[in-house]
Parts: sequence; structure tokens; C-alpha cells
Amino acid sequence: MDASDELRALEEIRQIKYAFCRGVDAHAWDDVANLWAEDGSADYGPRFGTLAGREAIRAFYRKLLEGSASTTLHTAANPTIALEGETARGEWAMVTAVIRPGEPPQWNLGRYFESYRRVEGKWKLQSMRSEMF
Repeated sequence: MDASDELRALEEIRQIKYAFCRGVDAHAWDDVANLWAEDGSADYGPRFGTLAGREAIRAFYRKLLEGSASTTLHTAANPTIALEGETARGEWAMVTAVIRPGEPPQWNLGRYFESYRRVEGKWKLQSMRSEMF
């Protein structure tokens, strides 16, 4: 992989995370789920558990977001991304606000730990683990 291929791969991976944040905030569970590889996984800790496979991730977000009156703002910043050929690893700082009518905002801080792989020439999430502070 030459330097321009590396830069392109890094930007494609960053765009996955940005699309994830926007998709969750927009309650667009299909868009969010389609960021994962078919056999991808998500580990959201003891509160939400671990999900295996894109369809389980889709069902989780549908249940979580459908009909929700909450407004969220997901922010991911300061990524460290290491390319390893057709795979990569990333770590992101995370700040999330959850706003529910009549309640004070809830702020969540933490980190995302992710792996990615190229599937048919396109970068996909292979795994995501979130750790809250």
C-alpha cells in the first residue's frame, strides 16, 4: 500500500465513524447496521451486552431508537488508526449527550475500540467495543 492508498484508507475509516455518529443521532438503524461487516460484532458492556452479526446489530438499534423521544449527539474525536493491510484497528474518544423531554441532559464519556476490514474493496466495521468512564 503506497502513501496515497494509506491516506485514502484512513479517510474511509474515519468516515465510517462519522456515519455511525450521524446515523445513531438520526435514528437511522439500517444505515448504522450497514457500516458493519456481515459477521461484525459490537460490545456495549454490561448495560447492553455483546451483539454478534450485522442483523443482531440492526435489531438492537431498531429496538433502541424506534419511537424514542430522546435526542442524542454522538461525537467521536482524536482517532488513532493503525492500518494492517486489509484490516485496521482504531481508538476514538467519545462524548455523547442524551436529551429527554423534561429531564436534564445526560453526558457520557468514554472510548471506542474498533477493528475494521476491507470487504469487497470497501472498509467495514468488524468490531466495536465501547468503554464508559
